[in-house]
Amino acid sequence: TFAPEQAVAQIKTCDAVVFFAGLFELNAPQERMDQANFHAIVRLARAFHQRFPSAQIVTFLDARVQRKLSSVPSAVRAYLYSKQKLMDWTLEKALEWGCEGAQETAVFEQKSMLAGDNAARKTGIVCCTSEETPSPGLGAVMCKTRCAARVNAIAPGPVFPPPQKAHSEKAGDCLTPRPTPREIAAALEFLLTSPSVTGQILYLSSGQQLL
Repeated sequence: TFAPEQAVAQIKTCDAVVFFAGLFELNAPQERMDQANFHAIVRLARAFHQRFPSAQIVTFLDARVQRKLSSVPSAVRAYLYSKQKLMDWTLEKALEWGCEGAQETAVFEQKSMLAGDNAARKTGIVCCTSEETPSPGLGAVMCKTRCAARVNAIAPGPVFPPPQKAHSEKAGDCLTPRPTPREIAAALEFLLTSPSVTGQILYLSSGQQLL
């Protein structure tokens, strides 16, 4: 039985959750693709957010995620539609969870940060619990319980050749070079270490999304 709430309850701390697993099959039933690529991720993400409200969420989409379903081969439509659902959910939660946390964030004036500690100067925000107060001289204008959760996505193109020839697709002129695992890791690091970035889809596809 899939019980993410019970599993997450065993975790003591969490700063970020990255959902890079997915399922790709040709001519798959829509229900199967939705369960693997959408419902399971959403349920697990909600469990993490409930227990760790400030934890960042990064989902993995597909470079073709904004194409019209009628423009892609019928064999991959169920898969792509499940990724489109995940895209919509990602953007929706970036707004909902970001606004939810923004009401509980300590925000500091720019001029005051110049005299503050390195952490405040670097991020522009400092989080504190309801019992804590910001460091003196930082000019806090609001301080409640936690930082806002940030929700972003990475949409990679073809990183490795597919294991089956049937999964191949024609590459356009702009699809060179292929994105690499190192590039994807760097993109993930950027999302996780950029405090102002949320609600973004980062394409690493050599332009595949433009075709």
